[in-house]
Amino acid sequence: MIQLLKEVARGKRGARDLTYDEAVLAAEAILTQEATPAQTGAFFYRGAH
Repeated sequence: MIQLLKEVARGKRGARDLTYDEAVLAAEAILTQEATPAQTGAFFYRGAH
């Protein structure tokens, strides 16, 4: 999850969209609670901006 957060949270110029497979990994980490609440919050916060 940390690596996925690094990809989406690099700022306007450095961030990129996740691939389908990366999005699946992120969703699985969130739904299985492998991701911490802080990671989940950061993922959704960065995805909304």
